[in-house]
Amino acid sequence: MKVLHLIDSGGLYGAERMLLALVAEQIKQGLEPMILSAGYLGEEEKAIEHEAKRLGLPILEWRMSPGLNLKEALKIIKWSENNRIS
Repeated sequence: MKVLHLIDSGGLYGAERMLLALVAEQIKQGLEPMILSAGYLGEEEKAIEHEAKRLGLPILEWRMSPGLNLKEALKIIKWSENNRIS
């Protein structure tokens, strides 16, 4: 089963560390997790992105305009559907 975790993170704190641990455990259990790290256009690599890569965890950097962005939300849904991720 594929699982998508969407996060917009400003650092590497408790929630981010828990997500990384969860994804690592999901992989051990035979699941196919993906972290989608949302950020604004032009933003450099986030701490969670760096740490996920260092740990060898699947992560996709997704950059978009800041604020409420329904068009980009629909793109994320479409990407998820195209990749058969629940």
